[in-house]
Amino acid sequence: MIQLLRLSVVLCLFLSACERRKPAASYTPRPGWTLTWSDEFSGPDGSAPDPTKWKIETGGNGWGNHELEYYTSRSQNLHVRKWQTGNGRV
Repeated sequence: MIQLLRLSVVLCLFLSACERRKPAASYTPRPGWTLTWSDEFSGPDGSAPDPTKWKIETGGNGWGNHELEYYTSRSQNLHVRKWQTGNGRV
């Protein structure tokens, strides 16, 4: 009986952690604050980020901290993807 109770508690905790939350409908700034820049990544799925807001940096050679990565502008590496909510991400 105790094992069944423990299993029920674990299952309830798991299900509550998996609950989908709705994103905020809009941004509400704090009193006295002004939003100065934002990007909603609203371009089509698979498109590049808005070039008026983003500068794509390409190259390598460590970038000052000895990184081994090489940055490219290939669409396989950098593109907008839509969440299920319709909001974008890079």
